[in-house]
Amino acid sequence: MKVAVLMLSYERYDTLKRVLDHNLANAGHPFDLFIWDNGSKDERVLKLFNKSEVKTIYSSHTNEGIARPFNFMLSGLDNLQYDAYHFMANDILEPDNWLYSKIKYLEAIPNSGMIAHCPGDTGYPYNEIAGRPLYIGDVIGNCMISRQVFQKVGAFREDFGLYGPIDCDYNTRCRIAGFINYYIPGKSIHLDDGDRNLYGYNKDEAVAKTWPVYVDSIDGYLADPDSIYKVPDGETNFNAEQYVQ
Repeated sequence: MKVAVLMLSYERYDTLKRVLDHNLANAGHPFDLFIWDNGSKDERVLKLFNKSEVKTIYSSHTNEGIARPFNFMLSGLDNLQYDAYHFMANDILEPDNWLYSKIKYLEAIPNSGMIAHCPGDTGYPYNEIAGRPLYIGDVIGNCMISRQVFQKVGAFREDFGLYGPIDCDYNTRCRIAGFINYYIPGKSIHLDDGDRNLYGYNKDEAVAKTWPVYVDSIDGYLADPDSIYKVPDGETNFNAEQYVQ
């Protein structure tokens, strides 16, 4: 299976180095790594990406948040026929064989939506599908989706701004489209120091502002399960050459 891993970075050099070294060493399956840096001022950050797995580094002068960089990378990779896309944060350590494990679940359960290792206790009941243990429910953390999911569900919503219920929204759209979101056995570790302002915005304030927008959208998703979110034309699109390092 051909997999593209898409990673976002922003400052936090020590945490980023720990995560990058750890996750690249224990994936258990080959992958192509694409990285978007959201305007880090610490010059050491970009130097960390001089690794053989890194195919392309994108760097913006300002913080573009989460959805727009991921959508930009996804749109550029869609014609390269990757079977799956894995999204990786700069502060989550994955368990051993994290990519291999997710791939095996995706192969066994073709209608998989968002797949992740939970950064903590899932809180969901134990289930089995195709003989594989899992915990069905909306997921957070480093998630993987198939090419099929991306083509049917579409891009991440950009109208939440830099931060918001982006993963909640995508979970919901996957479920309504007929896919199953779930955690698989094995825990990831979120290296969170409790600072809600680490990435140039306050996470709690951003979610509080955009949560009603997400909730109001659910009726529309239910009314048209086959609709997908497409990135708006115009100023939200990037000129690739401007950002490639």
